[in-house]
Amino acid sequence: MFFNRSNKKKIKELRDLSATFGILDQFERRGIIHWQRKDKVLLIEEVLAKLKLAEGRDGFAHFLLQVSLWQNNRLLTEAYEAHRLKIETEAVRKAQAQFAMLTKADLQRIRQQAREDMKPIPPEQLDCIKEFDILIVRASAPSAEQATKENGQLLAVGHFDGQEIEMAMYDDVKYNLFKAEEND
Repeated sequence: MFFNRSNKKKIKELRDLSATFGILDQFERRGIIHWQRKDKVLLIEEVLAKLKLAEGRDGFAHFLLQVSLWQNNRLLTEAYEAHRLKIETEAVRKAQAQFAMLTKADLQRIRQQAREDMKPIPPEQLDCIKEFDILIVRASAPSAEQATKENGQLLAVGHFDGQEIEMAMYDDVKYNLFKAEEND
């Protein structure tokens, strides 16, 4: 039953997605990509950007979609962990109020039961990433996090809305960007 054709396909998709997340984690650890959560900005190092852009518009869009899935997975994991801790804590406090003496084994069983009874978090409640900005930084930049328009380390800027990609060379649009900031 578990190994029927459709389950094998789902298992392969999960394995592929897990491998993709692992690769993106390695890229992040090595400074090839950097995600700025607060501003929803993806910084991509020049060499990786060239490789992904060489795959064409569809290949680059697929890469950006993978990045959004990677970050949404992080958001979901963090939200689940916080929700799990809250539910377990509430269950333990309730049990401690009812029963004077609980052993460590009792507490573990209560936590386990709370996890099993926990309802899934609806993804609509999370601030999932549907669109984000893209900044391509020079390979010579000291680090992706420190690459800014002021220090001349940006090569290109763009926006991804989940389907469409808009990109421009930074030198071509920097006048408009600075002009827009002056008007704010």
